[in-house]
Amino acid sequence: PTRTREALRLRNPASIFPYAPTTSRTMDLDHTTPYQPPDRGGPPGQTGLHNLGPLSRSQHRLKTFSRWTVLQPQPGLYLWRSPHGWIYLTTNTGTHDLGNNPFAHATWKAARRSSDPDRPSRGNGGRRHDRGSGGCKAGGRLAATPPDQGSSAVRNARPPAPVAAIRL
Repeated sequence: PTRTREALRLRNPASIFPYAPTTSRTMDLDHTTPYQPPDRGGPPGQTGLHNLGPLSRSQHRLKTFSRWTVLQPQPGLYLWRSPHGWIYLTTNTGTHDLGNNPFAHATWKAARRSSDPDRPSRGNGGRRHDRGSGGCKAGGRLAATPPDQGSSAVRNARPPAPVAAIRL
């Protein structure tokens, strides 16, 4: 739908892939939780700002068919995990490298727990979009605490403050 595409472009003018400079109007709209057709048991309301993000075609294929994974705990907030375990937070302000450390992994686990339990933890598990499991649940605000500041990684707080992104 044209209105959804335009709303997503206004929210995220660039690709949501970590450090991606792509700003084309023809980017793919990727379902963070894979789309499942309703005739195959897919729930209604899968396509919306809560479950979409713009990606270039090559980034979309990388997310779909490789070990890169993404979570969207809130609309417009994307957590990516690289095949080597590095965690990146992408927003409309750019990419924030959370690293490959206990705090980053606690953040990833908190984002997974805030999602629907049926939601796949890794992109769409390397499956084509029409074969993935559907469902998306918009959760409350999410923030993770470092392991030395309590046993619970989920707190009702604001996400990390955005860091200014450098655009060339």
